[in-house]
Amino acid sequence: MRDIKLMIKHTFKESYKTMLILNGIILGTMFLISLFVLIFNVNFLVSRFGIILMGLGILTVVVMVYAVIIFFFFNIYKTMKQKLFTNEGYLTFTLPVSVDSLIISKIFVSIVWELLIAVVVFVGLGMISCAAIIKNAEDIVLDGLFNIIDFKALFSGIRFIDVIIFIYGLCMSIVTSIAALLFLFVSIAVANCFSFKKGKGVLAIFLYVFGIDLVASIITIVSLYCGIGITYDMSSDKYYFAAGFLEYGVYSINFTLLLLFSGLVVGLYFLAKYLLKKKIELV
Repeated sequence: MRDIKLMIKHTFKESYKTMLILNGIILGTMFLISLFVLIFNVNFLVSRFGIILMGLGILTVVVMVYAVIIFFFFNIYKTMKQKLFTNEGYLTFTLPVSVDSLIISKIFVSIVWELLIAVVVFVGLGMISCAAIIKNAEDIVLDGLFNIIDFKALFSGIRFIDVIIFIYGLCMSIVTSIAALLFLFVSIAVANCFSFKKGKGVLAIFLYVFGIDLVASIITIVSLYCGIGITYDMSSDKYYFAAGFLEYGVYSINFTLLLLFSGLVVGLYFLAKYLLKKKIELV
């Protein structure tokens, strides 16, 4: 446990400055959009020039969010490859830490940064929505443009099943994120098992992109026809337990999907651990 804490601390120190700067830029940009909404009057905001400026601001935020996500995965790829599968990796393997700590620390820190990105985007959208509410715009165009989150509708009439669905969605997000990170780890490890000197990076990306898409498609199809969970009936406005293929509607909660992805995480973890141990034996 102690070596895991040390590796998590070390991994955080390697990446926190870059991630905080990038997320700070996103939040700062969305804050400026909020000020833009508050400062200018309604007539300007719904004018052609005002809509263009706001559109450019929102486009900038979207591009920045995607840029952060791309950089995030590229940074994970770079650090995993550099720290574990290059000459620098020899130094890493001499540290008095276990293979589990190496894998868990990378995955844990990556999940934390993913959650931070999600929180930053949510807070930024909340600021823009609050600015629109404070402005109390009566124009229907402005209302449709800025009413991104309706907090009153969001928190009114919440039922117990809604909380369960939210928890299920959160668990699915975390499990699939861990699976994606472990799949990236395994793809890099498999690509570096070959003896050729060039093209390992291209092979790793190929294995990751097409491999994870294939596995996710298989899991989705299996969970679609062999699903066990809870679905929603619009005619009666009720949720009910269901199993098998749904001819009409979809599962609101699919336990089969969650179970299969959880099994994928376990399998990928032990595969990554095996490949890393093989790498250590070769050092």
